[in-house]
Amino acid sequence: MNKIIVVGSINMDIITRVAALPQTGESIAGKSVEYLPGGKGLNQAVACAKMGAETILISRLGNDVFATALADFIKQHHIDTTYLKPSAKESGTAFITVDDDGQNTIVVVPGSNADVGIEDISEIPISKGDIIICQFEIPLSTITALFRRAKQAGARTILNPSPIQAIPEELLKLTDVLIVNETELGFIKGENLDDDTTVETIARIADKTKSRPEQIVIVTLGCHGALVVEDTAYQIHGHPVQAIDTVGAGDCFAGVIASQLLNNKCLRDCVTTANKAASVCVTRKGAAPSMPMAHEIF
Repeated sequence: MNKIIVVGSINMDIITRVAALPQTGESIAGKSVEYLPGGKGLNQAVACAKMGAETILISRLGNDVFATALADFIKQHHIDTTYLKPSAKESGTAFITVDDDGQNTIVVVPGSNADVGIEDISEIPISKGDIIICQFEIPLSTITALFRRAKQAGARTILNPSPIQAIPEELLKLTDVLIVNETELGFIKGENLDDDTTVETIARIADKTKSRPEQIVIVTLGCHGALVVEDTAYQIHGHPVQAIDTVGAGDCFAGVIASQLLNNKCLRDCVTTANKAASVCVTRKGAAPSMPMAHEIF
């Protein structure tokens, strides 16, 4: 039976609710503070597991008061932790400010996630048909080594390069499915893309991002859904909802894409399902805890 292998970060998210996001140099009063499990790796693993996919999470747990709570949360979601290792560093931490419109700013401190190294992925059993998904909250050298192993084994690779930084040429070539938002796509290609950029322009730039003809680029567009660029480009429209917290929406989307690809669904159906899942995610507080169950989508 094939599986999803998520290699990525585990964070404790410290979330402050405010009426409006502060401007540079401004001090404001917060409404509340919460401590919720997160990190892009954990978020995506939870999204996969809640869709019913067999999911392995590879990461590092910190050496502090947050580690036990994070480990307990992971076990509650029936995620395979066989290859989860400890670190002498503090847990990864994300400081998140969320306003009344559900928009957010995030500062991430890597902590133990910086210790996820090549030795952590060297013993993972990878089979033909497995799906490997990574983000950019762990060292890029680890991701590249993992994707090399994955391609040699006949597994499919998904890269969600967030927080965005330059993607090494080898890593991009080893990626089967690249999932980015329009801002991240703009960074990769040196273009200024935002909410006002036309879908046609985004499609053209996404096509230029492909390192090989069969590579797939998926650009998330928030409430406008997602743009898929494979042989041709097409848009899957979103599901307008009253968002209260957009933290984790992109991870929900990526994790559900992986789960549906594992079930051999066509790409259009995968993206449609992922859009539905993300629309549920943004109506809830937190990152990993907000991921929907399969019965809420189908």
